[in-house]
Amino acid sequence: MGRKQLLTVAVVVAICGSVVPTVAAAGPTLTETGDDWPADRGDIGRTGVNAGNAPTGPNATVERDYPGTGTEFGEPTAPAVVDGTMYVGYDDTGSDVSYQSKGHLVAYDASTGDVLWNRSRFPKIRQTPTVTDGRVYVSGRGPYDSGMGQVTGDNRGGVFSLNATTGDVRWARNGSDFDRVTGHLVADGRVYVQQPRVLRALNATTGATVWSRSDVSADAMAWGNGTLVAVSEGRDGPTVTALDPATGDQRWATTTSTDDEYVDPGGVAVANDTVYVSDGENNVSALAVDDGSVEWTTALRSEAGDVPAESASAPAVAEGAVYVSTTDDAVGTVHAVDAETGATAWRFERAEAELFAPAVANGTVYVGAKQAAEAGHLSADGVYALNATGGGERWNYARQEFIDRSVVSATPASGKVYVTVREREIFFNSGSLYTLESTDEAVGPRHQFSESQPVNYEPTLTVTTTPPDAEHRDLDAGTNVTLTANASDPDGTVAAIEWDLGNTGTVDRSGEHITVPLDYCGTLVVRVRVTDDSGETVSEWIRLST
Repeated sequence: MGRKQLLTVAVVVAICGSVVPTVAAAGPTLTETGDDWPADRGDIGRTGVNAGNAPTGPNATVERDYPGTGTEFGEPTAPAVVDGTMYVGYDDTGSDVSYQSKGHLVAYDASTGDVLWNRSRFPKIRQTPTVTDGRVYVSGRGPYDSGMGQVTGDNRGGVFSLNATTGDVRWARNGSDFDRVTGHLVADGRVYVQQPRVLRALNATTGATVWSRSDVSADAMAWGNGTLVAVSEGRDGPTVTALDPATGDQRWATTTSTDDEYVDPGGVAVANDTVYVSDGENNVSALAVDDGSVEWTTALRSEAGDVPAESASAPAVAEGAVYVSTTDDAVGTVHAVDAETGATAWRFERAEAELFAPAVANGTVYVGAKQAAEAGHLSADGVYALNATGGGERWNYARQEFIDRSVVSATPASGKVYVTVREREIFFNSGSLYTLESTDEAVGPRHQFSESQPVNYEPTLTVTTTPPDAEHRDLDAGTNVTLTANASDPDGTVAAIEWDLGNTGTVDRSGEHITVPLDYCGTLVVRVRVTDDSGETVSEWIRLST
């Protein structure tokens, strides 16, 4: 887009109880190129794609660390990168037990790492900032009272527009009506704001409310083909709602199926006249953007155990494929699915790894990852770089992080990969942010994920009784109850089935079936333990009462 000067506008806005005058002009419009990453998930379609270059290997190494744990800024968001400037929001809870707002927005020179400006006294910023038309937009939630501290004041969250060059505030919406803001999207001259059970549209230039709906929730949003798409949890699975972005009028609503009620949706993306939505569990669906009709739904499964996947991430959509990460008890998987048919093209798996939402650039899929520790080692956080066509690993980089409940994001932009490691919960202050660049030199084993850990699923077990449902009934003394262990192993065989009558810690019988005579009055606790050929075990307890 071209550069143009904007008129100086003097406004007064309230931020977290303070009054901050805006005195500077908005400045020149920033140029957004193919190398940029101007918003959460990369663009307004939330496709997770960068059309420019990014490191492809053969290896990667750290170029630079940015302020994180132990600095004045706090825990970072994934960055927005536009025209050589990186914008990062921070959630600085610190040691304040009342969890008062301590958010920062920091602009860095992406080449040198120098801080260009730092603005504070925001709510806790936890979503990537959005940069467009010379402005940067951020949102966040304010103080949260968990009973350990007293929350004071009405300014509990909000949405803010700043001059992208100077950091001066252009406008703010941070009154009590903007409590618990969970995200935003900027498109078509409006800022769409997510809150529990409220969806709003604000004028992107002035911050004035355009429309507001209290009957539409949004856990995630995307924009495409002149349509605003919101996805939220529902009784029967995620509900996808399409709205007229100018008026807020509903165009259609579709519920996508899932095996679990009220699962948090993994995310939504709009590309090529299609809405792609992850149900947050193990399904990804494609819907027509014009009428919401379901074109296909694919149930994601692990390759190693051929079991239903779990925790499906936000989708990335590029070059005719949809990329989704899943994580279950044994393996993390990246699934590549044909965008037109839903057929699985390839899967990449790592044992004991948690894989997060993919991002795509330059024919490479970048996936933030966390791998559980082998005995005697710390867990590792980092990135896998995969060939987008076949799923082969190009390189990986990892390092030890002292963050237990971490979420890792990979942001390809300006020839680098920005790696953000942060806490999953909102009440902690741990995080790091660093950039990776390509290198021809091999990276040492301390900075590599382990490939030696085998994929090993626990056996599955259910117990049935004869007479039926004996554990839920008061039985007559003298009744004989037959217990059956229905056991299997997804990636091997069942090696042993052992029964402990009375839950004493000793094995009394073995085998798939046993019969227990209830020649007493009272309750007998029976424990059954199944062991597979890899030594993994699972147990169940049955109480039989007379």
